[in-house]
Amino acid sequence: MYAFISGKVDHVNSDGLVVVNNNGIGYNIVVSGNTLSKLPRVGEDVKLYTYNHIKEDTFALYGFVHFDEKRMFEKLININGVGCKMAIGILSGVDSATLAVSIASSDTASLSKIKGVGKKTAERIILELKEKVDISEFTSSGVDNVGVAASMEINDAVTALVSLGIGKMDAYKAVMKASETATTTNAMITLALRGMDR
Repeated sequence: MYAFISGKVDHVNSDGLVVVNNNGIGYNIVVSGNTLSKLPRVGEDVKLYTYNHIKEDTFALYGFVHFDEKRMFEKLININGVGCKMAIGILSGVDSATLAVSIASSDTASLSKIKGVGKKTAERIILELKEKVDISEFTSSGVDNVGVAASMEINDAVTALVSLGIGKMDAYKAVMKASETATTTNAMITLALRGMDR
């Protein structure tokens, strides 16, 4: 029904509910902890990509600052036993890019550390999403202003580090840190390796 909602932040609750004023209408939107931390101040403009959850007795809007977080949310709720509440909880405990790396590397231990996710649920998430999650789809959150090219550079750098025998999670973290100052694949690889040597 709604692909996104733009407006001004009217109110924010610490429990993950934000009210967005769009042309005089206040929309109650449930957000993850990650999105909550990225919201602008009350009175400032915001755009949230939304997922509409509609059942016989429920109509709820879930909102995400980044589109890739919405994509991950939709993948999670398609898993048997993972509903909207759990998916939002998972995305409050870890960003979508890190979650994608954990899934791709079958890192059950990291997923199990997220509040509300036990070992069996972590294993189910990995089993059902490992072939459906591409790390490169979820590496753009930190570089939105740079765009798709930066996402490709990051993905290439991560792939290169993994080929050197570095774990996907460690490689991703090192490359994301390097991407704060480096813009090319080679520069990211060099800085990432230097950072890992410390």
